Amino acid sequence: MADNRITNTAEQDVGELIKGAMHDLETLATQHVKLFKSELKEEARKITQGAISLAIGGAVLLIGGVILGITLALILLAIFPNLPWWAAFGIIAVLICGLGALALYLGKKRIDSATPIADETQEALKEDVEWLKNPK
Repeated sequence: MADNRITNTAEQDVGELIKGAMHDLETLATQHVKLFKSELKEEARKITQGAISLAIGGAVLLIGGVILGITLALILLAIFPNLPWWAAFGIIAVLICGLGALALYLGKKRIDSATPIADETQEALKEDVEWLKNPK
């Protein structure tokens, strides 16, 4: 009879340990999901800020580029009076397009630097799911 009590107590202790471990794992998985969501929000914020910078930069370049282009072309015509007007405007247009392309490249590079999926958290979540499938 005493042996049955010891066996039952040992089984209950093992059962309690398993329940506790499963509860801890569930808590860990929940925390990983929360961390994953938090990291995704941060990366989305970075992408949004990059997109806003691109939009503002593009608009400013467009307006400023037109005004600056006209001004610089007129300055070129004043310095080189024999230069055809179309050549003066063409030279300036090529320079401004190069600057605009550089600004777009830098904005795209900033967006590309953001990782949309948090690698470490994603890996931890995969490990949690795998452990739940095959606890050992």
